[in-house]
Amino acid sequence: MGKFITNTELAQLAKVYSIELAALKAVIEVESRGDGFYDDGLPVVLFEGHQFHKFTKGKFDKTHPELSYPKWTHKWYKYNQPDRVDEAAELDFKAAILSTSWGCMQVMGFNYKLVGYDTPETFAQAMFISEYNQIKAGLDYIVNAGLLPEIRTKSWRSFARGYNGREYEKNNYHVKLLTAYNKYNHANLG
Repeated sequence: MGKFITNTELAQLAKVYSIELAALKAVIEVESRGDGFYDDGLPVVLFEGHQFHKFTKGKFDKTHPELSYPKWTHKWYKYNQPDRVDEAAELDFKAAILSTSWGCMQVMGFNYKLVGYDTPETFAQAMFISEYNQIKAGLDYIVNAGLLPEIRTKSWRSFARGYNGREYEKNNYHVKLLTAYNKYNHANLG
């Protein structure tokens, strides 16, 4: 089972990156509902079939249309995500890692280099080890994607656009981030 982060470790990470703890907790809550691991110890994941389609050049679209499709859809989100990742990994291990968002901060596997890992495999292994690794990867993504000013100033609309993409408004990410931030800020977390 992966190691959960302590409040002290989380506060230290927020301090290292000069991010308000309430803001960091808000991102974690909105991205993963607050946990980096399921009850069985596997990391929280979300498999994106349109990314798998891209990384495999659509070669599984006909044989595995539930795993590989050209356009984003949330149709498959209600299914067991670790099982979907495993099924995709049997078809193309590397593409499955690249096509999955991982852990507390839901960093996409294709960002492995951006967050400091040499290979998709070493990135995925780190996501299995601890929430600390998951959150640090998310923070490194925020830094390297140029989103640090947005999270520091709590510019939630801009942050959500950069972190979740152009379609962020459909899921109200900016509103969810503001709501979560206000909750943690009122709890006097820093």
